[in-house]
Amino acid sequence: MNEMSINKIRRSLRAHTGRKIRVRAVNGEERTEIARGVIAEIYPSVFVIETENKESICNEKVSFSYCDVLTKEIILSLCS
Repeated sequence: MNEMSINKIRRSLRAHTGRKIRVRAVNGEERTEIARGVIAEIYPSVFVIETENKESICNEKVSFSYCDVLTKEIILSLCS
């Protein structure tokens, strides 16, 4: 695991805290959207996304590790 790459990912996400993001999980060749929301919190090992749920009054929070991004288990993209 490349520590410098994890630090770059962490810094990049910290710079985009509060912005809307789309998270896709990679399942073999298939890519499935699993969350759309806002980068809510940044921690040393994980980051938290508060998902937008139009059917519910409250939003759900999901966390991912920086390793998930590094190994391309998930793909992040900023929403315009």
